[in-house]
Amino acid sequence: MQRLRQWFRRLAPRPTLAPRAQLRVEQLEQRAVPSASTFVGLDGHRVEFDVDANHNLFQRDDQGTHQLANGIQFAHAFRDPVGRLGVDLVFTNGQFAVFDASGFHALASNILTASTTFDADGHAVVDIVFSNHSALRISSAGAQPLGNNVLSITNFRDAAGNVGIDIVFTNNVAFEIDSSGARMLGNGILSLNRFTDDFVEVGHRERGIRNNVRDLVFANHQHDQFDDDHGLLHQEAEPGDDRGAREAEPGDDHGADGDIGDDHGGGGIDDHGGHGTESGDR
Repeated sequence: MQRLRQWFRRLAPRPTLAPRAQLRVEQLEQRAVPSASTFVGLDGHRVEFDVDANHNLFQRDDQGTHQLANGIQFAHAFRDPVGRLGVDLVFTNGQFAVFDASGFHALASNILTASTTFDADGHAVVDIVFSNHSALRISSAGAQPLGNNVLSITNFRDAAGNVGIDIVFTNNVAFEIDSSGARMLGNGILSLNRFTDDFVEVGHRERGIRNNVRDLVFANHQHDQFDDDHGLLHQEAEPGDDRGAREAEPGDDHGADGDIGDDHGGGGIDDHGGHGTESGDR
């Protein structure tokens, strides 16, 4: 956990750190939801946050893979209204906290997953799944129930500047809902994170979306990462596991072995024998 603190100190000169006792506690008796979430900076630089089945949190970038903490249930990366990195973290004791440029903020308890996204007007939208698998959205419009029997929810900013969701139900079926409608993404899924790399934070909303990065973790813990430009970027046995990962090096999205976008027989979102739909189906 010291690595996690040191890493986020570079984001904020005076963070308020979590009490040590809150960070190492007994795991909730809930289904493990390994997750992977990628942050894309305004300069295009990528940082990936992976939570494996043993609740270890890893950071992956062009410098390699680094373990930041343990006792983590779920992670989701987001941009704040000026383009800086923030990370939603849910600990194994069900505590939900946000690390951002202003420090550490403990927000809620009895949580399974949580995600934050800012809409094009700079308003925060937080979607959470409670330990009883009910889901809730909290925004400037108030609190809105999102349903029951939910395993995980992550949110993203869509092409219209609104906040959409990727929702996985307890039967491992995933749907995506945004301004253009709703679509089924596939089955056999534990978690799904979509990061929208657009131009909102630099004042050019009209330019639309530059790229979408999707991280999928399947029920067998396989992690596949896709983007609009290259298709399948890398594939690994589980989030944070570089052994046998289909990429040149951790965090290197260029030169992944195999045909880019070809996940024949894999668990990707190309539906040639995989679990989901084509990456172009949005």
